[in-house]
Amino acid sequence: MQTIYIPSIKAGERLDVFLSEYLQKSRSIIQKWIKNKHVLLDRKIAKSHVLIKAGQTIQIEIPLASSAPKIIPPLSILFEDKDLLVIDKQSGVLVHPAHPDDEGTTLVDAILAHNSTIKKVGDPKRPGIVHRLDKAVSGVLLVAKNQLMFEYLKHAFSNQCIEKMYQALVYGILPMDEGTIDFSIERSKTKGMMVAVPRSQERGKNALTYFTVEQRFKTSTLINVFPKTGRTNQIRVHFFSIDHPLVGDPLYKKRVMKHIKPIATDRVFLHACSLTLTLPSGETKSFTSKLPEELQNILQALPLN
Repeated sequence: MQTIYIPSIKAGERLDVFLSEYLQKSRSIIQKWIKNKHVLLDRKIAKSHVLIKAGQTIQIEIPLASSAPKIIPPLSILFEDKDLLVIDKQSGVLVHPAHPDDEGTTLVDAILAHNSTIKKVGDPKRPGIVHRLDKAVSGVLLVAKNQLMFEYLKHAFSNQCIEKMYQALVYGILPMDEGTIDFSIERSKTKGMMVAVPRSQERGKNALTYFTVEQRFKTSTLINVFPKTGRTNQIRVHFFSIDHPLVGDPLYKKRVMKHIKPIATDRVFLHACSLTLTLPSGETKSFTSKLPEELQNILQALPLN
């Protein structure tokens, strides 16, 4: 068992946020350990959101990796040539392992089973991956098959040369037909989640999201979203910040929404529909992914505005 003493400088932080930074583990892993009672605060069971105090002690018993059989997810390929692999990612699949238990079950495992040479491309922990989609998000994902393409795509993303379009269903009726959300984003030290920050406060990382309305329903709006930057959870955070959270989002959601009945779904309604880029040859290519059937079914059941 490992014991950690909390210094005064860390007083007031969330337990899961402190441990994630201290142990260099993802917050989802830490929260799983806390939920499964592998983490004690002053030798007592604690919650992820509890605020720690100077002088307290944390006891951690690191769980062993699971021995359950691993199943590599199927790989749906939209396009492939000698340099580039374009995947149609399913919802519910991690892009790369966040915990030893995840190994053998992620998109990276499926990619390496398809082409093992990609193992030498980019970051060893997420070979070939130049951008990511959250576990619950589906749609178009690019994978570099060699280091030259990896560097080219990373540069293109960082310079906002790649156009991405998502479809999302948000609660409430958006009155405008198009709009821009221009709030910076940072991680809250107390809530442990990403939050939007008004530009006037000069904090956080610059984040810009443009959107157009596709269709209005009785209590929700289907939108096309064009993120101009690629911050963590950007689309989810931005629409939550303007009181239009995404349907099915378990994290960025309102506890009470007046006159709005929650829409039943087991995933967030966010899909990466298309991605357009210019290849090193100068050719411009667009890749598209059809809205998954489970999301189409939700739309078909909704009453119109």
